[in-house]
Amino acid sequence: MRLISRQILHAIIVSVGAASIAAQANGDDSAKWQPVIGHQKEFVAFMPSGFKVHSDEKPRNFGTGRSDYVTAKKAIKVVRLINRRVLLWTFYEADGKGLFSILSKNLDLSPKEKGVAGAFEVRRFAGKIKTHYVQKHYFLGKDRLYELTAYSPYENDTLTSAFFASVRVLEGDSFLAPNAVAGDTSTGLPRIKEEAPEMEPNTVKIKDSDADRGAIIIFQPGFSVEGEREVGSGIATVTAVFDASGTVKDVKHSGTVSLEFRQAFAESVKGTVFIPAEKNGKLVSVERTFKNELNVEIRGAPPGAIIR
Repeated sequence: MRLISRQILHAIIVSVGAASIAAQANGDDSAKWQPVIGHQKEFVAFMPSGFKVHSDEKPRNFGTGRSDYVTAKKAIKVVRLINRRVLLWTFYEADGKGLFSILSKNLDLSPKEKGVAGAFEVRRFAGKIKTHYVQKHYFLGKDRLYELTAYSPYENDTLTSAFFASVRVLEGDSFLAPNAVAGDTSTGLPRIKEEAPEMEPNTVKIKDSDADRGAIIIFQPGFSVEGEREVGSGIATVTAVFDASGTVKDVKHSGTVSLEFRQAFAESVKGTVFIPAEKNGKLVSVERTFKNELNVEIRGAPPGAIIR
């Protein structure tokens, strides 16, 4: 594992920022790599410029039931769709091990090598889901969790490999490079010429399950209903179209629970931020169904619990 001094990393951050500004001034259409910096500069990863940041300052409970859940006090997600790849950088202020246990429970990926980097345990997963190669790296801290995710239609992809290799973790006065190849003295970040994504007309609509890569949810607002414990057992179902341009539309709800609950659930789905699905190399509109099942155990869960 290679060590990089604070001064060198700071120089990298400054030089990347300066290069980005200079390139824009010169009309360069290449996407520059820029740092995404974690809590107190303890964790850094580089992403192509142009990424979007979504911050959720409200506490959320991940899991089901009265005991099987973990509360995240805060979450920040940084996302980039570029040349058919999707890169995600996520920070959770939460019990790292507990939240990792919930988030990784149903992963359709194979576990890879484990490790330790500074104050973090490292867990890596990889696999192929339909036509896309997916990688996830988790960095588990005492009261925080970092999650890096990449989707790519290409195996052994230089861009996604650089994303993971760029990770730096603070230890004392130096930075560790936990994903660097043994013997490497530097991490190369490839030059990227961004191409506009191809898109099917929004009139073309398929089921999310029929897409080569389904829509990726970045953020969905939580919701609560006054007197939720009196709505009774049952299921609330919401269907919506997540279109190729990134808009949620045609939201419909049904079910056996109260109308008030179904309407609140539908509004939550309507506020979803997502990366559009892909089919045959093009972004495409998909129809997706969400279900929220209420029973005695779940009604006893703390307000705002995310039922998965």
